[in-house]
Amino acid sequence: MRFKHFLLATACLATFTLGAGVAQADSAFTTSAQLKKQGIDTETFYPACFSPDGRSIMGVYQGDSEDIAKGEKYRIAILSLDDKGRVNTVRSYKVSVPHFEQITYTPDGKALVFTSRSGATFQKLDLMSGQVSTIMEHKFGTPGFRCYPLVMTLYQGQIVVQGYYYDEQDYAGRNAVATLDPTKTGVEAFTKVAEVQKAQNKARQGANFYHEDITSTKNAFFVETTGDKVDYYNWKIGDETLSLKTFDQGQEDMGMWGFNDRLLYSVKRGERDYDLVVYDANADKKTDLATETAKPYRNLFLSADGTTAMFSTFSQDNQRWRTHYAREGEGWIVKPIKGYNELSRGVQRISADGERMFIYNQSGLRVFDVE
Repeated sequence: MRFKHFLLATACLATFTLGAGVAQADSAFTTSAQLKKQGIDTETFYPACFSPDGRSIMGVYQGDSEDIAKGEKYRIAILSLDDKGRVNTVRSYKVSVPHFEQITYTPDGKALVFTSRSGATFQKLDLMSGQVSTIMEHKFGTPGFRCYPLVMTLYQGQIVVQGYYYDEQDYAGRNAVATLDPTKTGVEAFTKVAEVQKAQNKARQGANFYHEDITSTKNAFFVETTGDKVDYYNWKIGDETLSLKTFDQGQEDMGMWGFNDRLLYSVKRGERDYDLVVYDANADKKTDLATETAKPYRNLFLSADGTTAMFSTFSQDNQRWRTHYAREGEGWIVKPIKGYNELSRGVQRISADGERMFIYNQSGLRVFDVE
Protein backbone atom coordinates (compact mmCIF):
# COMPACT_ATOMS: atom_id res chain seq x y z
CA MET A 1 0.00 0.00 0.00
CA ARG A 2 0.29 0.75 1.08
CA PHE A 3 -0.25 -2.33 -0.90
CA LYS A 4 -2.25 -2.46 2.17
CA HIS A 5 -5.33 -0.26 1.50
CA PHE A 6 -6.44 0.20 -2.10
CA LEU A 7 -10.08 1.23 -2.31
CA LEU A 8 -10.63 2.37 -5.88
CA ALA A 9 -14.31 3.02 -5.28
CA THR A 10 -13.57 6.03 -3.08
CA ALA A 11 -10.18 7.08 -4.44
CA CYS A 12 -9.96 10.58 -5.88
CA LEU A 13 -6.87 11.50 -7.84
CA ALA A 14 -6.29 15.24 -7.89
CA THR A 15 -5.40 16.75 -11.24
CA PHE A 16 -2.97 19.48 -10.22
CA THR A 17 0.19 19.69 -12.35
CA LEU A 18 3.71 20.80 -11.61
CA GLY A 19 4.39 24.51 -11.77
CA ALA A 20 7.06 25.94 -14.05
CA GLY A 21 10.57 26.18 -12.65
CA VAL A 22 10.22 23.40 -10.06
CA ALA A 23 13.37 21.31 -10.35
CA GLN A 24 13.09 17.58 -9.73
CA ALA A 25 15.22 14.47 -10.10
CA ASP A 26 14.33 13.91 -13.75
CA SER A 27 16.21 10.60 -13.88
CA ALA A 28 13.35 9.18 -11.82
CA PHE A 29 10.55 10.93 -13.70
CA THR A 30 8.33 9.16 -16.20
CA THR A 31 6.07 11.69 -17.88
CA SER A 32 2.38 11.23 -18.52
CA ALA A 33 3.10 11.23 -22.25
CA GLN A 34 5.63 8.41 -21.83
CA LEU A 35 3.12 6.38 -19.81
CA LYS A 36 0.53 6.85 -22.54
CA LYS A 37 3.02 5.49 -25.10
CA GLN A 38 3.27 2.41 -22.88
CA GLY A 39 -0.52 1.96 -23.18
CA ILE A 40 -1.54 3.48 -19.82
CA ASP A 41 -4.75 5.50 -19.76
CA THR A 42 -3.36 8.22 -17.49
CA GLU A 43 -6.80 9.80 -17.04
CA THR A 44 -8.05 6.76 -15.13
CA PHE A 45 -4.79 5.19 -13.90
CA TYR A 46 -4.52 4.71 -10.13
CA PRO A 47 -1.24 3.35 -8.76
CA ALA A 48 -1.93 1.07 -5.79
CA CYS A 49 1.49 0.23 -4.41
CA PHE A 50 5.04 -0.95 -4.92
CA SER A 51 5.65 -4.65 -5.45
CA PRO A 52 7.04 -6.39 -2.34
CA ASP A 53 10.60 -6.12 -3.74
CA GLY A 54 10.18 -2.42 -4.64
CA ARG A 55 11.21 -2.98 -8.27
CA SER A 56 7.82 -2.31 -9.83
CA ILE A 57 4.58 -0.41 -9.24
CA MET A 58 1.15 -1.98 -9.57
CA GLY A 59 -1.95 -0.04 -10.53
CA VAL A 60 -5.34 -0.19 -12.22
CA TYR A 61 -6.90 1.73 -15.09
CA GLN A 62 -9.95 1.44 -17.31
CA GLY A 63 -9.78 -0.46 -20.56
CA ASP A 64 -10.60 1.08 -23.93
CA SER A 65 -14.05 0.98 -25.52
CA GLU A 66 -13.29 -2.32 -27.24
CA ASP A 67 -12.26 -3.93 -23.95
CA ILE A 68 -15.36 -2.61 -22.20
CA ALA A 69 -17.60 -3.97 -24.96
CA LYS A 70 -16.12 -7.42 -24.24
CA GLY A 71 -16.81 -7.02 -20.52
CA GLU A 72 -13.14 -6.35 -19.73
CA LYS A 73 -13.70 -3.03 -18.02
CA TYR A 74 -10.34 -2.78 -16.21
CA ARG A 75 -6.69 -3.48 -16.74
CA ILE A 76 -4.12 -4.20 -14.07
CA ALA A 77 -0.72 -2.75 -14.91
CA ILE A 78 2.72 -3.71 -13.59
CA LEU A 79 5.21 -0.89 -14.21
CA SER A 80 8.76 -2.26 -14.00
CA LEU A 81 11.38 0.25 -12.84
CA ASP A 82 15.01 0.58 -13.83
CA ASP A 83 17.78 1.19 -11.29
CA LYS A 84 17.12 4.94 -11.35
CA GLY A 85 13.38 4.51 -10.75
CA ARG A 86 12.08 5.26 -14.23
CA VAL A 87 9.43 3.06 -15.85
CA ASN A 88 11.05 0.91 -18.54
CA THR A 89 8.41 -1.74 -19.30
CA VAL A 90 4.69 -2.16 -18.66
CA ARG A 91 2.75 -5.39 -18.48
CA SER A 92 -1.04 -5.15 -18.52
CA TYR A 93 -3.72 -7.72 -17.76
CA LYS A 94 -7.37 -7.47 -18.81
CA VAL A 95 -9.82 -8.15 -16.00
CA SER A 96 -13.56 -8.72 -16.17
CA VAL A 97 -15.13 -7.32 -13.00
CA PRO A 98 -18.04 -4.88 -12.58
CA HIS A 99 -15.99 -2.64 -10.30
CA PHE A 100 -12.58 -2.79 -8.67
CA GLU A 101 -12.66 -2.45 -4.89
CA GLN A 102 -9.34 -3.51 -3.44
CA ILE A 103 -6.19 -5.27 -4.55
CA THR A 104 -3.06 -6.62 -2.86
CA TYR A 105 -0.05 -8.76 -3.69
CA THR A 106 0.21 -12.29 -2.39
CA PRO A 107 3.05 -12.68 0.15
CA ASP A 108 5.38 -14.20 -2.47
CA GLY A 109 4.73 -11.36 -4.92
CA LYS A 110 3.81 -13.78 -7.72
CA ALA A 111 0.09 -13.05 -7.83
CA LEU A 112 -2.53 -10.43 -6.97
CA VAL A 113 -5.75 -10.86 -5.01
CA PHE A 114 -8.61 -8.44 -5.60
CA THR A 115 -12.22 -8.04 -4.52
CA SER A 116 -15.41 -6.99 -6.28
CA ARG A 117 -19.17 -7.10 -5.72
CA SER A 118 -19.04 -5.40 -2.32
CA GLY A 119 -16.36 -7.70 -0.96
CA ALA A 120 -18.25 -10.88 -1.82
CA THR A 121 -15.98 -12.02 -4.66
CA PHE A 122 -12.26 -12.70 -4.30
CA GLN A 123 -10.19 -13.38 -7.41
CA LYS A 124 -6.52 -14.07 -8.05
CA LEU A 125 -4.34 -13.01 -10.98
CA ASP A 126 -1.25 -15.12 -11.64
CA LEU A 127 1.35 -12.62 -12.88
CA MET A 128 3.35 -15.24 -14.77
CA SER A 129 0.53 -16.85 -16.75
CA GLY A 130 -1.94 -13.98 -16.71
CA GLN A 131 -4.67 -16.40 -15.64
CA VAL A 132 -7.48 -15.14 -13.39
CA SER A 133 -9.07 -17.64 -11.00
CA THR A 134 -11.82 -17.29 -8.42
CA ILE A 135 -11.02 -17.84 -4.76
CA MET A 136 -14.45 -17.01 -3.35
CA GLU A 137 -17.75 -16.13 -4.99
CA HIS A 138 -21.04 -15.55 -3.22
CA LYS A 139 -23.64 -18.19 -4.05
CA PHE A 140 -26.87 -18.68 -2.15
CA GLY A 141 -26.85 -22.05 -0.44
CA THR A 142 -23.07 -22.02 -0.01
CA PRO A 143 -21.30 -20.67 3.08
CA GLY A 144 -18.61 -18.07 2.56
CA PHE A 145 -16.80 -14.96 3.72
CA ARG A 146 -17.43 -11.33 2.81
CA CYS A 147 -14.73 -8.68 3.14
CA TYR A 148 -16.15 -5.76 5.11
CA PRO A 149 -14.84 -3.16 5.42
CA LEU A 150 -12.87 -3.49 2.20
CA VAL A 151 -9.44 -3.94 3.75
CA MET A 152 -6.82 -6.56 2.91
CA THR A 153 -3.23 -6.25 4.06
CA LEU A 154 0.02 -8.20 4.13
CA TYR A 155 1.17 -9.01 7.64
CA GLN A 156 4.16 -11.23 8.42
CA GLY A 157 3.75 -13.44 5.36
CA GLN A 158 -0.05 -13.61 5.49
CA ILE A 159 -2.97 -11.81 3.88
CA VAL A 160 -5.14 -10.42 6.68
CA VAL A 161 -8.77 -9.59 5.93
CA GLN A 162 -11.60 -8.20 7.99
CA GLY A 163 -15.22 -9.15 7.39
CA TYR A 164 -17.73 -11.79 8.36
CA TYR A 165 -18.61 -15.38 7.64
CA TYR A 166 -22.12 -16.25 6.41
CA ASP A 167 -23.94 -19.58 6.30
CA GLU A 168 -25.95 -21.38 3.61
CA GLN A 169 -28.94 -19.10 4.25
CA ASP A 170 -26.84 -15.94 4.03
CA TYR A 171 -27.07 -15.29 7.76
CA ALA A 172 -24.01 -13.31 8.76
CA GLY A 173 -21.84 -14.00 11.74
CA ARG A 174 -20.05 -11.39 13.83
CA ASN A 175 -17.34 -9.21 12.36
CA ALA A 176 -14.05 -11.07 12.43
CA VAL A 177 -10.39 -10.94 11.48
CA ALA A 178 -9.22 -13.81 9.28
CA THR A 179 -6.26 -14.84 7.18
CA LEU A 180 -6.66 -15.62 3.49
CA ASP A 181 -4.75 -18.47 1.86
CA PRO A 182 -4.65 -17.64 -1.89
CA THR A 183 -3.84 -21.27 -2.77
CA LYS A 184 -7.26 -22.46 -1.57
CA THR A 185 -10.83 -21.75 -2.71
CA GLY A 186 -14.20 -21.23 -1.08
CA VAL A 187 -14.69 -20.69 2.62
CA GLU A 188 -11.73 -23.03 3.26
CA ALA A 189 -9.44 -20.25 2.05
CA PHE A 190 -10.31 -18.20 5.15
CA THR A 191 -9.12 -19.00 8.68
CA LYS A 192 -10.72 -17.07 11.51
CA VAL A 193 -8.31 -15.39 13.91
CA ALA A 194 -10.84 -13.78 16.24
CA GLU A 195 -14.17 -11.97 16.37
CA VAL A 196 -13.83 -8.20 16.72
CA GLN A 197 -17.43 -7.01 16.83
CA LYS A 198 -17.70 -6.79 20.61
CA ALA A 199 -14.49 -4.77 20.81
CA GLN A 200 -15.73 -2.52 18.00
CA ASN A 201 -19.02 -1.98 19.80
CA LYS A 202 -17.22 -1.11 23.03
CA ALA A 203 -14.98 1.38 21.24
CA ARG A 204 -18.01 2.98 19.59
CA GLN A 205 -19.90 3.68 22.80
CA GLY A 206 -20.73 7.38 23.01
CA ALA A 207 -18.47 8.21 20.08
CA ASN A 208 -19.24 11.00 17.64
CA PHE A 209 -16.52 9.87 15.25
CA TYR A 210 -15.11 6.40 14.86
CA HIS A 211 -11.86 5.30 13.23
CA GLU A 212 -10.11 1.93 13.35
CA ASP A 213 -7.05 0.17 12.00
CA ILE A 214 -7.11 -3.62 12.02
CA THR A 215 -4.25 -4.75 9.82
CA SER A 216 -2.67 -7.36 12.08
CA THR A 217 -3.58 -10.65 13.69
CA LYS A 218 -2.37 -9.38 17.08
CA ASN A 219 -3.38 -5.75 17.56
CA ALA A 220 -6.30 -3.51 16.68
CA PHE A 221 -6.29 0.27 17.01
CA PHE A 222 -9.41 2.34 17.66
CA VAL A 223 -9.92 6.09 17.76
CA GLU A 224 -12.87 7.53 19.65
CA THR A 225 -13.92 11.18 19.65
CA THR A 226 -16.26 12.55 22.29
CA GLY A 227 -16.80 16.28 22.40
CA ASP A 228 -13.42 17.99 22.11
CA LYS A 229 -11.40 14.95 23.19
CA VAL A 230 -9.97 12.05 21.22
CA ASP A 231 -8.83 8.75 22.74
CA TYR A 232 -6.52 6.21 21.10
CA TYR A 233 -7.10 2.58 22.09
CA ASN A 234 -5.21 -0.66 21.56
CA TRP A 235 -7.02 -4.01 21.76
CA LYS A 236 -5.12 -7.28 21.81
CA ILE A 237 -7.08 -9.20 19.19
CA GLY A 238 -8.92 -12.11 20.76
CA ASP A 239 -8.76 -10.76 24.33
CA GLU A 240 -12.24 -11.73 25.55
CA THR A 241 -12.02 -9.35 28.52
CA LEU A 242 -12.32 -6.57 25.92
CA SER A 243 -9.68 -4.57 27.72
CA LEU A 244 -9.09 -1.48 25.57
CA LYS A 245 -5.82 0.15 26.57
CA THR A 246 -5.79 3.93 26.19
CA PHE A 247 -2.32 4.84 24.95
CA ASP A 248 -2.85 8.50 24.00
CA GLN A 249 -5.32 11.38 24.13
CA GLY A 250 -5.69 14.70 22.35
CA GLN A 251 -8.17 17.11 20.86
CA GLU A 252 -8.53 15.76 17.32
CA ASP A 253 -7.29 12.84 15.21
CA MET A 254 -5.68 14.18 12.01
CA GLY A 255 -4.87 10.82 10.40
CA MET A 256 -3.37 7.39 11.06
CA TRP A 257 -1.69 4.44 9.35
CA GLY A 258 -0.92 1.05 10.87
CA PHE A 259 1.56 -1.64 9.91
CA ASN A 260 3.33 -4.49 11.72
CA ASP A 261 1.63 -3.78 15.07
CA ARG A 262 2.65 -0.13 14.97
CA LEU A 263 0.51 2.96 14.43
CA LEU A 264 1.68 6.24 12.93
CA TYR A 265 -0.74 9.01 13.81
CA SER A 266 -1.08 12.78 13.73
CA VAL A 267 -2.91 14.35 16.67
CA LYS A 268 -4.00 17.87 17.51
CA ARG A 269 -3.01 18.91 21.06
CA GLY A 270 -3.91 22.61 21.05
CA GLU A 271 -5.17 25.44 18.85
CA ARG A 272 -2.08 25.32 16.57
CA ASP A 273 -0.23 22.47 18.22
CA TYR A 274 0.14 19.13 16.41
CA ASP A 275 2.22 16.04 17.19
CA LEU A 276 3.32 13.15 14.99
CA VAL A 277 3.71 9.89 16.92
CA VAL A 278 4.59 6.23 16.38
CA TYR A 279 3.07 3.76 18.84
CA ASP A 280 4.52 0.25 19.10
CA ALA A 281 1.75 -1.96 20.50
CA ASN A 282 4.00 -4.94 21.19
CA ALA A 283 6.41 -2.85 23.27
CA ASP A 284 3.68 -0.47 24.53
CA LYS A 285 5.93 2.43 23.57
CA LYS A 286 5.19 5.86 22.11
CA THR A 287 7.81 7.80 20.18
CA ASP A 288 7.35 11.44 19.17
CA LEU A 289 8.61 12.16 15.67
CA ALA A 290 7.54 15.80 15.72
CA THR A 291 5.89 17.89 18.43
CA GLU A 292 4.15 21.24 18.67
CA THR A 293 4.11 21.81 14.90
CA ALA A 294 1.97 24.63 13.49
CA LYS A 295 0.59 22.39 10.72
CA PRO A 296 -0.47 18.75 11.01
CA TYR A 297 1.42 16.07 9.14
CA ARG A 298 -0.82 14.16 6.75
CA ASN A 299 -0.49 11.53 4.02
CA LEU A 300 0.90 9.10 6.60
CA PHE A 301 2.62 5.83 5.66
CA LEU A 302 4.68 3.15 7.39
CA SER A 303 6.94 0.63 5.71
CA ALA A 304 5.92 -3.02 6.04
CA ASP A 305 8.23 -3.61 9.00
CA GLY A 306 7.06 -0.43 10.71
CA THR A 307 10.56 1.07 10.91
CA THR A 308 10.26 3.84 8.29
CA ALA A 309 7.60 6.53 8.32
CA MET A 310 6.67 8.89 5.48
CA PHE A 311 4.49 11.96 5.92
CA SER A 312 3.68 15.31 4.33
CA THR A 313 2.54 18.82 5.02
CA PHE A 314 0.30 20.58 2.56
CA SER A 315 0.38 24.28 1.77
CA GLN A 316 -2.95 25.86 0.98
CA ASP A 317 -1.09 28.89 -0.42
CA ASN A 318 0.60 27.14 -3.34
CA GLN A 319 -1.32 23.82 -3.29
CA ARG A 320 1.85 21.75 -2.88
CA TRP A 321 3.09 18.88 -0.73
CA ARG A 322 6.36 18.83 1.21
CA THR A 323 7.21 15.23 2.10
CA HIS A 324 9.58 13.91 4.79
CA TYR A 325 10.57 10.61 6.35
CA ALA A 326 11.97 9.23 9.60
CA ARG A 327 13.60 5.90 10.43
CA GLU A 328 13.80 4.05 13.71
CA GLY A 329 17.42 3.09 13.01
CA GLU A 330 18.27 6.80 12.69
CA GLY A 331 16.52 7.79 15.92
CA TRP A 332 13.26 8.76 14.20
CA ILE A 333 14.82 12.07 13.10
CA VAL A 334 12.62 13.86 10.58
CA LYS A 335 14.43 14.41 7.26
CA PRO A 336 13.36 15.69 3.83
CA ILE A 337 13.36 13.16 1.00
CA LYS A 338 16.46 13.87 -1.09
CA GLY A 339 15.65 15.47 -4.44
CA TYR A 340 12.04 16.05 -3.49
CA ASN A 341 11.04 19.68 -3.80
CA GLU A 342 7.49 20.87 -3.40
CA LEU A 343 5.14 18.93 -5.65
CA SER A 344 1.50 19.24 -6.54
CA ARG A 345 -0.76 16.83 -4.73
CA GLY A 346 -1.08 13.30 -6.01
CA VAL A 347 -1.04 9.66 -4.95
CA GLN A 348 1.94 8.80 -2.73
CA ARG A 349 3.21 5.44 -1.50
CA ILE A 350 6.27 4.03 0.27
CA SER A 351 7.91 0.70 -0.60
CA ALA A 352 7.72 -2.30 1.74
CA ASP A 353 11.36 -1.85 2.82
CA GLY A 354 11.03 1.92 3.19
CA GLU A 355 13.77 2.57 0.63
CA ARG A 356 11.62 4.15 -2.10
CA MET A 357 8.58 6.36 -2.50
CA PHE A 358 6.54 7.53 -5.46
CA ILE A 359 4.14 10.32 -6.23
CA TYR A 360 1.78 10.18 -9.20
CA ASN A 361 -0.28 13.01 -10.62
CA GLN A 362 -1.34 14.17 -14.06
CA SER A 363 2.21 15.27 -14.92
CA GLY A 364 3.51 11.73 -14.52
CA LEU A 365 5.18 9.35 -12.08
CA ARG A 366 8.16 10.29 -9.90
CA VAL A 367 10.13 7.74 -7.89
CA PHE A 368 12.57 8.80 -5.16
CA ASP A 369 15.13 6.89 -3.16
CA VAL A 370 14.50 7.57 0.51
CA GLU A 371 17.97 8.48 1.76
